[in-house]
Amino acid sequence: MNHTDDKMARKPDVILFDIDDTFYTTKGPHHCAIDVSLKRFSSLTQTPASRCRELYLQARDSVKLFLGNTASSHSRLLYFQRMLENSEYKSANLDKSAISLELEELYWTSYLQEIPRDPCLEDLMITIKTLGIRIGIVTDLTAQIQMRKLLRLGISSQIDIVVTSEESGLDKPNFNCFALANEKINPTNRKLDYWMVGDHLQKDLLGAKIELEARTFWINPLASTLGPLPHYVDHSIVSVHELQPFLKACQSDLNVDERSIHQSFP
Repeated sequence: MNHTDDKMARKPDVILFDIDDTFYTTKGPHHCAIDVSLKRFSSLTQTPASRCRELYLQARDSVKLFLGNTASSHSRLLYFQRMLENSEYKSANLDKSAISLELEELYWTSYLQEIPRDPCLEDLMITIKTLGIRIGIVTDLTAQIQMRKLLRLGISSQIDIVVTSEESGLDKPNFNCFALANEKINPTNRKLDYWMVGDHLQKDLLGAKIELEARTFWINPLASTLGPLPHYVDHSIVSVHELQPFLKACQSDLNVDERSIHQSFP
């Protein structure tokens, strides 16, 4: 499962992480947040619940189609604004701006509350920093929301740099995301060894491999049952916690048997 070369045994200078579906699973928080938000939308506008969901999906798809691969294409504020503007149930007395803002805050407050705190994740970040390795975040979406997620996860104080697609201009795998991360963490443009950890093959790993020649780790719950990996993926792991053996191997110049890792982290 490994693409081995000399750099594999070296301790990285920097580890870059994605956030969503890398540090935590997004499905539960999103489902909870959208249910709460649409229930409130239904109450405010007297829109049937089934129609609320249709309006949300239509608004989301319209915004994404118009904005393309940009941070603002993920904006719940824009989704709710478009819902209100498109709803056949809207009243002339509704303050669409106020309601849009209320729904956006309700969505993200509910979402963040559902992200589980994992003490082991903070321990992993501390371990990485103790080894003298810097930590960066390369993620889609807006800086405010992604930073709120880092605060919720309890790891924000361990992060050296954050690059969002809001800052770099386009969503990953836009190479600017990775170039900007290198510019921030490496202003003298030295040759650094990077690791990139993320759940999306193209967005997280392909771009990092091409732009930074990073050692890549694919977060995939089915890692233990997969066959050969794409050429730009060096390792397939179930969770970020499976980085621990790789970090130890860097210190002792050992090769890691990934099959044994998956058995150790059920």
